[in-house]
Order: sequence, then structure tokens, then C-alpha cells
Amino acid sequence: MYLYLFPSNSCIWLSISICCNYLIPITLVLSWLVLYRKWHDTPSAGHITLLSVLGFVTGFSHEAFALTLSGALFIRAVKHFKAFFTRQSIPVICLWIGTLLVVASPGNFARQAKEGGDIILKLFHFLQLLSSLRILYISVAIAIVSYFTDRRAWIEATSHYSLILYALLFAIMFGSVANTGIWSLTAIEFYSAILSMVYLNSLLKARSISSTWNTIFTAACVIILCVHQTEIIKAQMKQYDANTAMISSFISSPTGLVEWTPPTFNSVINPYVCGLSLTQWDAHSIALKYAGGSKQCLFVGPDDSKIINRDASMSRLRIPGTAALYKGTFYLWSLNASPAPVIITFQRFKRPLLDLFRPKDAPDTFTWKPNMCKFSGTGTDLFYIFPYPSQPIISADNVTE
Repeated sequence: MYLYLFPSNSCIWLSISICCNYLIPITLVLSWLVLYRKWHDTPSAGHITLLSVLGFVTGFSHEAFALTLSGALFIRAVKHFKAFFTRQSIPVICLWIGTLLVVASPGNFARQAKEGGDIILKLFHFLQLLSSLRILYISVAIAIVSYFTDRRAWIEATSHYSLILYALLFAIMFGSVANTGIWSLTAIEFYSAILSMVYLNSLLKARSISSTWNTIFTAACVIILCVHQTEIIKAQMKQYDANTAMISSFISSPTGLVEWTPPTFNSVINPYVCGLSLTQWDAHSIALKYAGGSKQCLFVGPDDSKIINRDASMSRLRIPGTAALYKGTFYLWSLNASPAPVIITFQRFKRPLLDLFRPKDAPDTFTWKPNMCKFSGTGTDLFYIFPYPSQPIISADNVTE
């Protein structure tokens, strides 16, 4: 319910594949933590067996969650070293074994080799993603308010849930050197959400909120949730109708070009609506499923169509420079039969936090040399660039040797 409030940050909602990749490990970690805390003091043989099996599966589930939880448990084991060597530690050891196996798996090394290992670039990318971690900042704010409201309750809560705090610190360290996108920092959001609820509970106890007000608040949340879900369902049905119309248009199109204007929704609804994306993977999947791969699929918007059809008004879409590139609704187009390599200059966005680490003489622009894609459905080869950076384009020039 808490993560539901942050759909655009917590990417576990965005697709089935990401759901499986992150939501299942979250469920395993939560299950293991709840049972471990419940049975830790006086576990039976059955409890230890169940926790050990669950711990191994949890450790083997996902490195972002397994490593952070294993690191937190390691700190706890070091702090209570003498008390560690009991049968209660067997589930922890099983979790560590699962973690070692998933970390040492060949797939992780292959992905690391593909993505590159420049720590400085990873740290810089992490700094760029920090502004999106709203759950972390909300958690810190609640913790600060809780501390100044009732310091004794805050210390008690921190001590009682120190394992989650350690896991969050490990998640931040792990995320700073291993990240490909905001989804890589889901573990930070996960542990932040738990801690925010811990300190919020401590704060509510300190303020002596009556059970009547708690009931009223819960009822209000349920009503808001029902109304919100109703609007999401309506929007999803509208999105489904648009997707169906687009696929019908593709099936009937001799070229594979599809006019596509995605429906728009307000910012309260939009993050929860799943629809087709303008990726080559989605286009390729549609072409395979509905045309057997006999023709390509390409989503185009109004400006893209004007460029493809050589409409007279397309001159306003030309990007300054020698490359003769045109900026359509979704793509950058070259009308040359054999386009030469191009280099595109972009205006850099202002980022106050990151700009503190930039040299004073650093340029406010950056360049990019893209690869062009080819579309052959119209009989004449069309060359386009997608995706491309969202920063304003200054110019596009042919590469001179």
C-alpha cells in the first residue's frame, strides 16, 4: 500500500517482468524477516528448517536484496559474535549461501562485463538518480520529526529495527556502484518504506492518536483508494481500446507505418496505466505476432508523417546544422538515401546538485554520435534515430574525418 503511492519511482508496478524481478524478492525478504523475528528466540526444529529453506531461496532471489540483507545480518553477527554460534544462526548461514551463489553466478559476471565497470560513472549516475528517491527523503523527514517528538521512543525503535537500518545503508552503497536505472534502487525504496512506517508508528504513539481517529483515517484511505482504482480501470479500458485500434491499423497497413497518438491521462492516473511503449522491442513483437515478421512496424506521430510524406510544412522541423535531420513527433529523421554519420549537440539540463561537482569551465552542451535505424516498408529506405536524449537539440552536423 505504501509503495502504491509512488508508482513512477517504484518500478515494480510497470510490467510483469519487472514485477517478477523485484516484487517476488521483496515478498521473500519480508516473509523471512517476519518469521525470523517471530521465531528467533525460541525456534523449534520445524521453524529452523522452514527458515533455512526460505533463507536460501531469499538469498538466491535477487542480488540487490540478498546482498543488502546479508550485509545487515553480517554486521549483526559481528556485534553479537559470541551469541552467533547457536542453532538460530543456521537460517542466516543458509541465506548467506544463497547470496554467494547468486552473486557468483556467471550471468552476473557477463552482465558486469557488458555494462562496464567504471565506478566513477556509476557514482555519477547514482547522483543523477538520487532526486527520484522520494520515499527515502520522506523516511528521513519522518525519522527527524519522530526524533524531536519523543527521543526515547525514537532510540527504542532504531535499536529494535537496526537490522533494517543496516540493510538500507548497504542498499545505498550497493546502488551507488551497481545501477542501470531507477529500478536498480528499488531496494533503497523498500527499506526506506519500512523505516518510515517504523518511525511513523513511533510518532503516532508519542502523539497519542486515539483509535477512533485511526479508524476514520483508515476508512478515508480505503474510500480514496476505491475511487482512484475506479478511475484507473476506466483509463486502462481507454488505453486498451487505443491499443486495439492501433494494432488493427497495423494489420491493414501495407507499409507497417502506424499513426499513433497515445491517450493522455492526468498525472494522478497516468503512472498506473500500462500501455504500449514506443520501443523497438514492442514494435518488433507486434510485427511478429500480427504479421509473422513479413513487415516492419513503426509507430509514427503527426510530425513524423509530415516528414515521411515530404509535406511542405516539414521545413519548420529541420534541425540546424549540415546533417539535414528533421525532428518528428517521436523520431529524428534523415531523408538522405545513404546518410553519413552525424554528431548531435544538445543543451545540458541545469542540475543544481550535480553542477556543484562540475568544473567551472565545463561546457553547457554535450555531443552524441548515434547509430541510425532503417525502415524499408515504404519502398524507399527511411533512416531514423530513436531513442535519443530528451535535452533540447542545438544542431546536427555530418561527421568530418
